[in-house]
Amino acid sequence: MRATMYSALTALTIILSSNVYAIPPVPPSPAQEAPAMIICKDANALTVEEIDLLNEDTDRIISFDQELREVCFKK
Repeated sequence: MRATMYSALTALTIILSSNVYAIPPVPPSPAQEAPAMIICKDANALTVEEIDLLNEDTDRIISFDQELREVCFKK
């Protein structure tokens, strides 16, 4: 009885272990950019060049506080 159980357990282990595959390692991710410099200014103090840059690329604007009239953007 013990021999039958042992051989059944061995056969089951062999069957299960033959179906297990190794997971390949994840390739390294590319280097990230340097952190962006964030500038906060009074909306009335923006230069014409800064306004043009913000109008061209609105994704640079991080926040705008209407109460304080302060805009924060990526340089």
